[in-house]
Amino acid sequence: MSLKMTPKTQADREKLARGLQVLAAEDPHLDVRPGAEADRTVIGGTSEAHLEEIIDRLKREFGVEANVSRPTVVYVETLARPAEGSAKHVTMSHGPGEYGHVSLRVYPAERGSGYTFEDSTVDGTIPKRFMASIDSGIRESMAKGVLNAYPIVDLRVEVDGGSYHDTDSTDAAFRSAAAMAFREAAKRAQPLVLEPVVQVVVRLEDTHINAVLEEFLNRKAEIQTRTRESGQEVITARVPLSHLFGFECQLRAQTHGHASCSVRFAYYQPVVQGPGDDDDHTSRVGVPRRPVPNLRSNKASVPEPGDSDMEG
Repeated sequence: MSLKMTPKTQADREKLARGLQVLAAEDPHLDVRPGAEADRTVIGGTSEAHLEEIIDRLKREFGVEANVSRPTVVYVETLARPAEGSAKHVTMSHGPGEYGHVSLRVYPAERGSGYTFEDSTVDGTIPKRFMASIDSGIRESMAKGVLNAYPIVDLRVEVDGGSYHDTDSTDAAFRSAAAMAFREAAKRAQPLVLEPVVQVVVRLEDTHINAVLEEFLNRKAEIQTRTRESGQEVITARVPLSHLFGFECQLRAQTHGHASCSVRFAYYQPVVQGPGDDDDHTSRVGVPRRPVPNLRSNKASVPEPGDSDMEG
């Protein structure tokens, strides 16, 4: 999951940068990158609880005041079959022009294998000095995707041909040609969107089992196992992450705080129905954290958080 933070003042920007530097050094699962807008920062985490903890620590420990968006699921794209593409970047002017020509093939790779770049050109078809720029152009195009602007993952790209000009070929020309050739090939390779599936482990008392199982059913979960440990029921399920927003908050409310939950990434799977704009409407990240009261008394209750797009 990821969300966007927009600091309210220049001082908050400095506090945010300092806070994220400290937290990133402690947490290898925290992902920080610039947003599309100059004043925004994108923060990625493994779950709602993870993001909620990060936002809370930034406010409490570093005094960051910022607008926080609701989190969204990080989808990716991948390719279903091999395909080829070719493109030329040619510009003419009164002075030196620019020329780059790249032919390549793309191949699907195993899930989680990442990106592999191969140079299969022979006889100096493209000088080796331009391969780094070709690789860079492919990576830039991968980051933008071809369906919904989600990054493309798990593929092998083989550069197998092209041409160059002794005086007009430049790194910029080959970077541009490679990006266009890759995009052409990717469109032909049956691209598809993948969504993350997570494994959820819930430990709870017997009295709340039916309510939790029903909640899992409503969220399109696949129950993996049900066991007993130390007098508690342990339910393991796999759930599309887009259906898990608000689950931990709902779990605390249904069990009066007498349940624990852990979430970890399992795998990506093809999206059956396209991602919706309201996937995250029940998320509570950005809402000020409220300590769970001591619920040993029957009079205790858990308040529901308000729903807001942006929280100061």
